[in-house]
Amino acid sequence: MKFQPKVMAKQYENQLRRLTTSLSDHQGRMGYPKDWPDSLSNFELVVETEAGPLMLSPTGQFIVPSSCPAFLLVAFLSENLDAASRLLQRYQRNKYVERDLHQRCVGEFELAALQKDDNITPDLMIECCDRLLRHKTVLSPSLKGVHLWVTNYYSVLSDGEVCIPWNWKL
Repeated sequence: MKFQPKVMAKQYENQLRRLTTSLSDHQGRMGYPKDWPDSLSNFELVVETEAGPLMLSPTGQFIVPSSCPAFLLVAFLSENLDAASRLLQRYQRNKYVERDLHQRCVGEFELAALQKDDNITPDLMIECCDRLLRHKTVLSPSLKGVHLWVTNYYSVLSDGEVCIPWNWKL
């Protein structure tokens, strides 16, 4: 899960029930837009806590508060289906590129581990790994055996884990 906050299972069940009931009522009264595809199964919808903005994540997920009125959600989905589809396709392509670059970095730098924060998208990780590999000659001696964590800040943790921002500078 890319952008899902941690909530208790029962609370999440209630949030889903509230949203699905609202959507079902809307469908019964208004139907769904005729220009929607036959199936929305290729799209991802993340239901969040009570309140918050409707959003489209960088990975193409619809982020929806459980309290969102159905008519607003339907309008938001209608306006953003094309963009979500493009983002999801890009995410699907880039996660394989990211995996390959990740493996190259671990192998070529002899890293103990290479991890990233949940908010580091494949695009950002690709950029980070590309930069690491471009500077391999300079960085290799310093990174051998290191547990490297890609995040948004620089830090060295008490266990020796090294945190670098995805857009690190030499």
